[in-house]
Amino acid sequence: MKPIKTVKGWKKSKRSLFKVIPLKYRKALPKGKIPKNIKPELRRVFEYNPSQLYKLINEKRIRNPYIRRQSINMTSIFPKKKTYCNCGCGKKLTGKQRRWASKECIKFVGLIYGIVAGDSQVLRYLIGSYYGYYCVDCKCNQFKCTLELDHIFPVKWGGGIGWLSNYSFLCTSCHREKTNKDFGFSKK
Repeated sequence: MKPIKTVKGWKKSKRSLFKVIPLKYRKALPKGKIPKNIKPELRRVFEYNPSQLYKLINEKRIRNPYIRRQSINMTSIFPKKKTYCNCGCGKKLTGKQRRWASKECIKFVGLIYGIVAGDSQVLRYLIGSYYGYYCVDCKCNQFKCTLELDHIFPVKWGGGIGWLSNYSFLCTSCHREKTNKDFGFSKK
């Protein structure tokens, strides 16, 4: 199946997001591995089940999985509700609140938005907070080598919109090796 390179092309196509990206790269992170001393908004992101979000993205054709980073509209992933917080926490809006019930809700929504939009700074922060800052192949840390964010399921095959389970850190040499292997390039 040939990749679709434009957002308009993806919106017109009949392909399902669920047939492009394997389930394991759209799943929530394992709860047992969440670090103990972690900020509440990070814990909430790590425990978040993105299945409803992926259904919404697939139905509205919000994001093309063959493109690494895209700008998207916040209301397309968090539709406006009149009396309750738009993040899904269930808190009632009071006073001057129009969309979010608390600062924690705003931080949570910002992180989820960063994941869906493919913001590399947000992804690096979240992956580092969850797994630690080291290469998953050779185990060198951020002080010994340059770490790069890797799409486990490559963008070329539709992995541009994977959840946190689709990302890991690799050092430059391990990342180059993996990319060459993924695309069938020979060593020179």
